[in-house]
Formats: sequence, structure tokens, C-alpha cells
Amino acid sequence: MRIDFRLRPRSHCSLGWLPKTSALAGYAARAIRVADRVHTFTGTLTDLTHDGWTPPPLPDKVVLQTHCHEYATFKGHRPAGLLHRLGVHRVDEAEGCCGPAGNFGFETQHYDTSIAVADLALTPRLHHLDGRPVIADGFSCATQIDHLTGDQDTHALHLAELLDPNPGAQSTAHLLDRSQLP
Repeated sequence: MRIDFRLRPRSHCSLGWLPKTSALAGYAARAIRVADRVHTFTGTLTDLTHDGWTPPPLPDKVVLQTHCHEYATFKGHRPAGLLHRLGVHRVDEAEGCCGPAGNFGFETQHYDTSIAVADLALTPRLHHLDGRPVIADGFSCATQIDHLTGDQDTHALHLAELLDPNPGAQSTAHLLDRSQLP
């Protein structure tokens, strides 16, 4: 069986397959071949848009929290640029970290730091949504957004959810209840 590539919907899921990481783990040539075929969701869609793929209708404006791994590791395939290519005219990006940094910000002794970091860019955008959807592909980012918006009926969407032409049909969202996290 031949697999051409592996798509990882969340950027941090791809980190273990990067060539440098794979080589460090001692898997060398075989791992590097697999690593070269691993793409983020944003990267895959960016490539598809170059090939002429067009998405379903999208909102004119969104708020975007780009995951830190997208900034640090997957340069050139950023969600903001992709959203513009897909027809979203105004992408209000909360540039910078959302705060949790994995589980760091959810630990009691780091909670205040996590909120202070979110207050630098993310929180101000959440206070002025005006009905715009909030896009966050990182699990920590989405969890932080859900936490910060509380009961405002705002839920962070993964880019795949925004692109879903039939939202709600056989959704698996009920399998993950982020409100139960600390």
C-alpha cells in the first residue's frame, strides 16, 4: 500500500513528523520520507487553491487566532493568507499567543499569566465580534476562546468547520465538550 501524504488537521499534530524531529528520533531516511509527505490542513488547502479549488460560500469577515506552531514552524502556509484567497475580505487576526501554551495556562499557578497573554491581542477581538465567526485551528486556542467568551454563545471553529458546506450533518462536535476542561 502506498500513501502519498498525511494530512494533520491541527498543526501541532504534524510536529513529530518534521524531518529534523524524525532524524533526531533515529528514524532517519524512512522517517524523513514520511515527514516530507505530512501537511497541515492550512498547507493542503493552500495547495488546493493554487490548483483551482474553490470553497463553499464563506463569511465576509472573521476573527482568526493563528496557532503558535503555524507561526513558528509552518511558515508560508498561514491561515490568514488562505482565508483571503478563499474570499474572506476581512481577517482580523489576533497576532500572538492565545495564552495557554499547551496545558501551561490551565494550571492554577499560571492561569493569570495565560489570561494576561490573551489580553494582549485575543481578548480585545472577542469583545467586538459583531457576529463574526472566530477561527482557531489549535486545540489550546479554541479552548481559550471558549473559556474567554463563556456563555456568549460564541464557539471557536476549526477552519474545516468554517468550510463545511453542510454544517451540523452528522457532526462529531458532541464528542468533545471543551467546557468540561479545567
